[in-house]
Amino acid sequence: MNNLAIIISKVKSLRRPHNYCDDSWYSCPKDIDGEAEGDECNCGADNFNKVVDEIVGMLEEEEYGPKELFLEDGHGNSFVNKCFVCGAPSMEIVRPGKIQCKNCG
Repeated sequence: MNNLAIIISKVKSLRRPHNYCDDSWYSCPKDIDGEAEGDECNCGADNFNKVVDEIVGMLEEEEYGPKELFLEDGHGNSFVNKCFVCGAPSMEIVRPGKIQCKNCG
């Protein structure tokens, strides 16, 4: 794993959950276990995670190229369209969750 990939991994780990407290007054309404009323984040996690996602997007574009070079299988999985063996942008989706290189197999 190169340095940029390590940085991307570390930045992704900075995402934070919504606040939870036994007292619903101090819980964020978006916390899964919270009982606070409403549906908008009031703990700042949404705004913070949005910035983290923007940074990760910029770093991934630097590492892997523009977003158009990604393949999506329609089941929530996204893959880099670059073979790790031959380096060619020749990946294809075989089935949901699995890709392979057209050149290397």
